[in-house]
Amino acid sequence: MYTFDLSDGTGTVHVTAFAKPDCESGAATVEGTFVAVKWRMRASDSFEEITAHNVICLPDTVDLRGRKGAGP
Repeated sequence: MYTFDLSDGTGTVHVTAFAKPDCESGAATVEGTFVAVKWRMRASDSFEEITAHNVICLPDTVDLRGRKGAGP
């Protein structure tokens, strides 16, 4: 299981993936199930998470060293 935070510059959401993404950092697209939970204690308290089914690394962010048979 892998976890990371995904941000678009205006907000951040926590992501859980069950397979290691090819990219270690940089731009990515995540396909999955989004869940938002609000606590009753304070209306401002919430937790937002995506369970990733697929993490797509955008150009120039793939770490080829992590792939079998790839890289120099």
